[in-house]
Amino acid sequence: MKTTMRVLLLGIFCCAALAVRAEDDVVELEKDCTDPKLAKIVLVAGPITSNAAHQYWSGTVAIAKLLRQTPGVHVSIVRNGWPNDPALFDHAKAIVLYMEGGEGGAIHPLSEPGRFEIIQKAIEGGAGLVTLHKGGAIPGELGQKMIPLQGAYYDFKTSNKGHWTVDFKVFPEHPIMRGMTPFTLNDGYCIGLNFIEGMKGITPLLYAPKGPNATAVTSAESTTSPKDMTAWAYERTDGGRAFCFTGLHSQRYLKEESIRKLTINGILWAAKLDVPAGGAKVEIDPAELEKNVEVAAKPAPKK
Repeated sequence: MKTTMRVLLLGIFCCAALAVRAEDDVVELEKDCTDPKLAKIVLVAGPITSNAAHQYWSGTVAIAKLLRQTPGVHVSIVRNGWPNDPALFDHAKAIVLYMEGGEGGAIHPLSEPGRFEIIQKAIEGGAGLVTLHKGGAIPGELGQKMIPLQGAYYDFKTSNKGHWTVDFKVFPEHPIMRGMTPFTLNDGYCIGLNFIEGMKGITPLLYAPKGPNATAVTSAESTTSPKDMTAWAYERTDGGRAFCFTGLHSQRYLKEESIRKLTINGILWAAKLDVPAGGAKVEIDPAELEKNVEVAAKPAPKK
């Protein structure tokens, strides 16, 4: 009887474990586009770090599902920060970087030798650039080289980050803001970036002024200072485009429809694709945002 019970319990445990694994998506990685009529968008998810909230892989898979609701788009997904074959970036209409910045023991994937130059070449060849959360935050000289690509540089000494609640009520007239409605969100924002001289080519989209404490709600419309900017569109002198949003600390914030609109509209705009009058279609079951969650990595040993 005891043996039978143990076998039964083991079977239940195994089935439960399989059920948990079955919740995650089977994702085909780095599938290139073979149809020239489709706009190829490459999503690059950074590797998991010691911060479990930064679920770049889960968020990237969710963004891919949202993007595929727009006809004429081919989505290629890259995991762990860099493709096996960088030729995947060839002929991309947009490259999306959703990953950790180079801090707290983490290494920004573009800090590896030769990688930045590959991305730079793709962008100079016509690819739009999208950086989400800390995707555009690279330390040192490489970070400063992001200015002509995304219009700004995250300075690890003078820029700042944190979590606070912002009330967003009014949005500028721009294709990226189509379909957005007022919302309030406690996100993890990076602000205080250094922008290109004269703000040339920059269109502010969202501000996230920091309140006196983490519980205070601040109005996004209370400021127009570049130091408070968290989302912007950038048009380069060569005609290329970039969309940057330093929020989206967690993939779970995609539960907010306006954040989904902002993200997908921004990607389409950077790729020079039409953004529908009411914004992109961004339907998703909130349960989808709980899939593909990775276990946080162990913190890097202190030196």
